Amino acid sequence: KQAMEQWQAALRIQPDFAEAHYALGLGYMAGGNPAPAVPHFHETLHYASEWPNAYEALGLAHYDSHEYVLAEQAWRQALALKPDLPKVHANLGLLRLQEEKYQEAIGHFRDALSRQPELVSAHYNLGVALFAKGDEFASVKPLETALSLNSRLTSARLLLGAAWSRMGN
Repeated sequence: KQAMEQWQAALRIQPDFAEAHYALGLGYMAGGNPAPAVPHFHETLHYASEWPNAYEALGLAHYDSHEYVLAEQAWRQALALKPDLPKVHANLGLLRLQEEKYQEAIGHFRDALSRQPELVSAHYNLGVALFAKGDEFASVKPLETALSLNSRLTSARLLLGAAWSRMGN
């Protein structure tokens, strides 16, 4: 609350302060409220149009608002500015996973992992995509890796159990 108040005060003094708009947008996101974050990320990009992290954050706000087409557009713009953003690649993979385009999803998750090998969400979602595609055996390694990075990831344990069960173990 105090941080949000300070960023809002900064914007009352300097309305074109891109970093304050960005921080305020992140604050709304952290509070689980993506709708008011969107205009702040747009304001950020109005004043700093070449900021890939602002496009990444805008994509997350759209994604959390279930505006998947807009999320993808923002993430594609982020990658156009900076192609090696691992979380953006992972997020695009998540969109493809939701569309049941498993092969494309797998490619995005692997791309993300080539840039950030310890990205837990990419390991987990790679395992999910491989499992959904029917390749239980291949899903084991990324799920186990996700668990080695975050032992409390219960959804990975559940899916790993299902994979082992389908393989007769």
